[in-house]
Amino acid sequence: QAGHDALSPYPLVNAALGLLHTFVLTPFYARLSNHFTPHQSLQRASWYLGNAASMMIK
Repeated sequence: QAGHDALSPYPLVNAALGLLHTFVLTPFYARLSNHFTPHQSLQRASWYLGNAASMMIK
């Protein structure tokens, strides 16, 4: 949730906690850049959600 700034109201704290996760083999910044790709548009989100999205659009 650090990528969504949901852990702390301070972005610097979220970034620091995310960076600490890198040491437990969870690459925060690489994951963050890949995670927001489906959020860029609804068309891209539909493939991310699969059949559920196409059923909701109808």
